[in-house]
Amino acid sequence: MPVSAPMPKPRMVKKTTKAPKAQPLMLSGALKRFVLDNPHASADTKKATQRAVDLFLQAFGDAPVSIIGGEKAGAFRDLLFSLPASLGKRKSSLTLEEEAQRAREEGLPTLSGKSVKNHMMRLSALWNQLHQREQITRNPWTGWNFENGQKTVRRSWTTKELALLASAS
Repeated sequence: MPVSAPMPKPRMVKKTTKAPKAQPLMLSGALKRFVLDNPHASADTKKATQRAVDLFLQAFGDAPVSIIGGEKAGAFRDLLFSLPASLGKRKSSLTLEEEAQRAREEGLPTLSGKSVKNHMMRLSALWNQLHQREQITRNPWTGWNFENGQKTVRRSWTTKELALLASAS
């Protein structure tokens, strides 16, 4: 048998190993990690924060918390003010944008400033935790105005009304 030429040694190719890139923290993940899985959070806190995050996710989808800034927070605030007050009280297959459109077309009462503020404050509390952990640089959910011009005008009692009230007791 003829002897064949020696086989060349396989060359060693060095693989440059890149450190695995950390996945960005998504809003849904932040909710789970810092609120839903928190044993110290009350059931009410968990439920209300879940509702606020669910509304945001319905409107804008899941996103890395690091890119959610003032522009998105403002758009969410504006959307909340345009939603019908009856939104959570009935089943609906409409998107939030369609619900807002329906409220405009049918002249339905919309969410109050207090309700909008509550949703925004739930998100603000979550962002405060993210800020403390240096996951974000600022909290876009703070500093907003929640007056939407539908304030009840109050007037003083007249002397006649006060007299009538006092005599009724």
